[in-house]
Amino acid sequence: MELERGAAADPEGALALLDRALAPSPAEAIVTALTRLRLRTKARRETTEDIMAGFALYAEDLAAYPADVAHETLEAWPRRAGGKWWPSWAELEVVLRAKSAFRRAARERIARLAADRTDRADQVDRSDEANAGHR
Repeated sequence: MELERGAAADPEGALALLDRALAPSPAEAIVTALTRLRLRTKARRETTEDIMAGFALYAEDLAAYPADVAHETLEAWPRRAGGKWWPSWAELEVVLRAKSAFRRAARERIARLAADRTDRADQVDRSDEANAGHR
């Protein structure tokens, strides 16, 4: 509710803030985080090429999540139960979705509020134009 009141006063500012909070990490930083995770967990034996291809795929998928959420998830993985093993994408995605759900929902809600506000302003403008034509 408080988020909506603040966003109602400046929806464009709130959307810009949330867009920054939802921005992904640069690919190089994600690859570094994946390398750190790989060194802290056990994984099946793979060639360097396979590891790098996996990193590229994970980095591409991680780009759909906020930078801090992605890094926090990768950094915390080895400290969780069962975290000694390299995670599957499905395991990571469950955590990533849960950690980013509020931001995504807030952005969608504020975008709807901003759109409603614009629609109301357009209706008022059309009404004013129609009334001016009847004078």
